[in-house]
Amino acid sequence: MAAALALALVSLALAGPGVGAGLGPELAAGLSCPAAGCTCSEGGTRVSCRAAGLGALPPLYDRLVVLDVSGNNISALPNDALLPAAGLRDLNLSANLLEVVSATSLVSSSVARLWLDRCGLARLPPLSMPRLHHLSVEDNFLSGLSKGSLSECRSLRVLRLSRNKLSEVPTAALATLTRLQALNLAGNLISELTATSLPELPSLHTLQLSPETLVVHRQSVCRLGGEEEGGVGGFRGGCEGEGEAAAVGEGDQVDDARRRSE
Repeated sequence: MAAALALALVSLALAGPGVGAGLGPELAAGLSCPAAGCTCSEGGTRVSCRAAGLGALPPLYDRLVVLDVSGNNISALPNDALLPAAGLRDLNLSANLLEVVSATSLVSSSVARLWLDRCGLARLPPLSMPRLHHLSVEDNFLSGLSKGSLSECRSLRVLRLSRNKLSEVPTAALATLTRLQALNLAGNLISELTATSLPELPSLHTLQLSPETLVVHRQSVCRLGGEEEGGVGGFRGGCEGEGEAAAVGEGDQVDDARRRSE
């Protein structure tokens, strides 16, 4: 065993400083993944610890690109939890009961996709992820989003908030998401879409709402530009020449789960 370890270390040394750099001592020596129950692939850049019985994040390192720790017993994320993973792009924290999330736990300049589904969240943890373009926080207990909760995620293109406790569209929180293309609010308690429900979202083309009856006011559909292709959820009503008060004054019943406007 000692001879094999020595040979591995000599091989790394001969290969030069770029080989094994940033993998952490265990992975660099080719011994194991960062925690029991985890599997590693692609030279340690992808780590899966799904349902591994973990009570905390495994040791992170700067060559890590994809980390799946879903289905564990992680209840707390410490400050600067992601700091060692400078190259992390995909992080799946779903199905952990996250009771304590520190203010700087979810700060990363590299993460592009984040999953926080089924984490028992009553509020969205602070996020500072300028490269984040996909965020899923489905099947939680969110009753609202604070105004600045997504202000440090301006690259966001896909936001999934289905099956929470939202009673209205989180308008203020969405206001900074000018690149948002798809928004899923299905399975919430939202019963009305008015002219002011959505902020100006110039890139939005897909809006998903609950399949049960929803009141959609004419002006909200016109702002999305949906009339040209039959409107959102089958709504048809004149947009041109309509004053805002008249447009908002009347609601139409829709029951389509997927509402699109191009």
